Amino acid sequence: MLTNNYSRQSREVAKRLGVPIVGSAFKPLPAGFRRTLAQLAVRPDAALAVGDQLFTDVLGAKLVGMRAIVVKPLSGREFPTTKILRMLERPVYSRLRRTGTFAA
Repeated sequence: MLTNNYSRQSREVAKRLGVPIVGSAFKPLPAGFRRTLAQLAVRPDAALAVGDQLFTDVLGAKLVGMRAIVVKPLSGREFPTTKILRMLERPVYSRLRRTGTFAA
């Protein structure tokens, strides 16, 4: 599990899922994605990132050569910076829908 935070809750989720965690990743910077790939001994082209933010999760995955799937956020509660990124995502998603690249 790759996350920008390293809270107790994040560690608990990773523990329940039985997966390693890489916290304080500073997504979309590639370093956290590379640490995760190295920890799992997986090549980028054999990995898939799943996230709910275009400019952190998807962009970071693409920067290291991974495929990515974007999902709807689980919670409506978000950090102020996340809210700003969500506003910036809207026109990008709109354009992707028009081109048939994104269907949601």
